[in-house]
Amino acid sequence: VHRLARKKRISPFKLPQLEMDMDIVGRNPLEHCGHESYDFWEELQSLLKQYNRIDLSAAAHHVIESLRTGKLTPLPYTHFIVDEYQDTDTQQFEWLQAHKSSDTWFTVVGDDDQSIYGWRGAEGYANMQRFQSEFQGEAYMLSTCFRCSPMILGAAQKLIEHNTFRISKDMKSSKQELGKVEIRAMPN
Repeated sequence: VHRLARKKRISPFKLPQLEMDMDIVGRNPLEHCGHESYDFWEELQSLLKQYNRIDLSAAAHHVIESLRTGKLTPLPYTHFIVDEYQDTDTQQFEWLQAHKSSDTWFTVVGDDDQSIYGWRGAEGYANMQRFQSEFQGEAYMLSTCFRCSPMILGAAQKLIEHNTFRISKDMKSSKQELGKVEIRAMPN
C-alpha cells in the first residue's frame, strides 16, 4: 500500500484511511467494484502479483471460492465450534457455509453486545441473525453475568439498551455485593 501510494503521490497523512479502505475492499471486491478505492485495490493486486505476494483478504477470498467450486475439499470434520462469533465478518461466515453439509454440526458462541471489531468488518448482530437463519440455529441465552456486580451490570445495561441492532436479553449478576459506579468529569 505504501509503495503504491508513493508511486501515485498520495499524502502520507492519507495512508491510515487508504489502508482501511484496502482492507474493506479486499474482503469483498465485487461489492466495491466501481468505487474509487476499487481501482487502487486492483493496482495493489497487480503489484502484489508482480512480487509474487498475496494479502490475507485475497487469500481468504481465494480459499472460499476454491471451496465453493470444488477445487479445495472442505475440512473433514463433523463438528465446528466458533467462539467470539460476534466478531466474525462475511468471509468467515462464507468459510463456515462452505463447510456446511448434512452431517456437519456447528456451535457458535458470542455476545452481540460485545462486538468491537466493526471497524474491520465484523458484523455482530447481523451475522448472528444470519447464522440462525441460514444454519437453522437455535439460540440459547446465558443471561447470568459472573464478572460484574449488579450496579455495574445495571449501568452497562442502561447504555447497551440504546443500541438499535441487538438481541434483547435480560441480564442479571451472580455477585452478592452491589458494586459501585462513579462518573467523573476529567478536564480536557
